[in-house]
Amino acid sequence: MVHIFARKLMLTVPADPQPLQRVALDYEWYGDLRAARLLLQSGRFLTSQWQSNHRLAVGYTYDGQPLYQYESVLAYVLDLQSISFISPQSAADIYQQKILPKLYDNVEEKYSFWEDASNYYIQNWAWFGTALYFHQLPNLWSGD
Repeated sequence: MVHIFARKLMLTVPADPQPLQRVALDYEWYGDLRAARLLLQSGRFLTSQWQSNHRLAVGYTYDGQPLYQYESVLAYVLDLQSISFISPQSAADIYQQKILPKLYDNVEEKYSFWEDASNYYIQNWAWFGTALYFHQLPNLWSGD
């Protein structure tokens, strides 16, 4: 789930993390101020939820109530970019407490996976979001 904010209302868009991740990438690569504003706006709500509850729901209703009562590494990774704008310490705490513990190693077959090895969707976005959080997604087309 991705949280997209419009004015002061929040909309949860199920099963499509691309919009907010694309916004975060636009900020990372180009310093786009529109992206920064959206990340700041979403980050305020998510950071307050984390600081109050020490957990984030997978999605929220327009009035800020949890849409679902379960947590997912996918939601935490996707929310990391917005939260890091408001509180780098909260983002670091989320990474240490909620994301990193869900990274497992299959030593025999020599691979690592997030939360559920058979879920390609989680693998794709968790690796992407983690790389983005650690500023490890260079813009190969920038000419730098």
